[in-house]
Amino acid sequence: MKRFAKGLFVALLLTLSSALASAQQGKGLDKRLKEHLYYLTSDELRGREAGTEDAAKASDYIAEQFAQIGLEPYMGESYFQYFTVPTAKNKSFRNVIGIIEGTNPELSNRYIVVGAHYDHLGVQLGKTYPGADDNASGTSALIEVARNLLVNRSTLGRSIIVVAFDAEEMGLYGSTYLAEVMPTERIDLMISMDMVGWLAEAERLTIEGAGTIKDGVKWLAEVPYRGDMKLNLNLYENSLFTATDTRGFAQAGVPTFAVTTGTVSPYHKPSDTADKIDFQGLQEITLFMTSLITEASKDASFGRSGKVASIHSSLPIAQLGLTAVSGRSSMRWPDSALRGKDGHLLGAGATMQFNIGRWFTLRTGARYEWASPKWPSDDKPFGATTRLRTEQLTTPLTIGARLSLADTRTYTFISAGWYYTQRYKASVGKEQVTIGEAGIAREDYGPMWEFGMNAGKWQLTVVNRYGITDLFTTPTQGKTRTRNTYCEISYFF
Repeated sequence: MKRFAKGLFVALLLTLSSALASAQQGKGLDKRLKEHLYYLTSDELRGREAGTEDAAKASDYIAEQFAQIGLEPYMGESYFQYFTVPTAKNKSFRNVIGIIEGTNPELSNRYIVVGAHYDHLGVQLGKTYPGADDNASGTSALIEVARNLLVNRSTLGRSIIVVAFDAEEMGLYGSTYLAEVMPTERIDLMISMDMVGWLAEAERLTIEGAGTIKDGVKWLAEVPYRGDMKLNLNLYENSLFTATDTRGFAQAGVPTFAVTTGTVSPYHKPSDTADKIDFQGLQEITLFMTSLITEASKDASFGRSGKVASIHSSLPIAQLGLTAVSGRSSMRWPDSALRGKDGHLLGAGATMQFNIGRWFTLRTGARYEWASPKWPSDDKPFGATTRLRTEQLTTPLTIGARLSLADTRTYTFISAGWYYTQRYKASVGKEQVTIGEAGIAREDYGPMWEFGMNAGKWQLTVVNRYGITDLFTTPTQGKTRTRNTYCEISYFF
């Protein structure tokens, strides 16, 4: 009975201590979050465009806040880490970085990096883009998370790196630079808080990257403080169109959490203003992130799963995948202004891609296609049309350039090359047409070009093919060439 009473007393004491700590963290939090966010989105800072005096003022403010709450500079006596951007060499860029040393001798030489970018789009065509949700919200939460962690410093095991990133909107340059110069093998988790100001509208906080740590979904679901907030836990980042500051760290094999309320706000618009921010929700997120980081810091078993999102993984030398084709097929007459009407082009097959170094790709494969171009009738050239249907096998061969600065599976590309087609069947209406002499040419070939985007295992490509061989083998038909324009969607294994 005494043991039970003693255990109950300890449990009540821990609960009371947790409640007192939470109350201390929350005291004045709403007011401070509003002060940070309204200043960062003020007319004085003109949208915080990276490389401008406006962004410099924002970074000065963040450094002042770090100093006021007692955060130690990460490097020497300055909070600023300077770096360059290849496309803007005459401008100055800087991250703002502080550190909270862990208190566990066995864990303090390990790191958790928590960051948020403070730059935005500035002034464009006379309109200011305040960037309240993107990402004054994350920056404001970052400052207050750091304040709360310092209150609980005695409970921290791992050391915490707190960083406000610059030049995210230009291409994730600030976070990429930090990932390049830090000992990433000693980083057990990197967190990016990007657009966290619209919790009420989003109805839940999304954390992408649970699969990058061991038992990530279970671990996140058991974080002690969450209030009434709901979580949406995704194993990996998989967006085709957005990226955040996790990328440079994820490419180095570091587990990453991308934390966001999503794209429900009017981000990247002049209407992304401070008055629209859900400050109650921002408080909840700030307290939750404090708890999450504290738990990860002191949990000795917290570690990497060894898995990474496909959009963050490096490109293999060779890739094999399946391809579907849909588009238009038409005829053209080089010696005439007449042009046949578009018909359908459908197909399916396999794609093989070889990644050559950092910049180049070699693509080939085979697609079985069904083409149905149309040509005008002889007696009514501007009226009725005749549809020709063919079944054919096409093999493309192109060499292209990846339009990306990073060796990852997320990139755009442009390529050019040659294709070869062999036809097997042809018909007009229900009548079969001869393939070969006195009919439809068996072979077709010519130049082609492609423009596409790769994201993880998926690839979307726009293709144009220009035939240089005659479609008909009878001289009476004159010169008739084919042109095919279509989209390919490929999935690589």
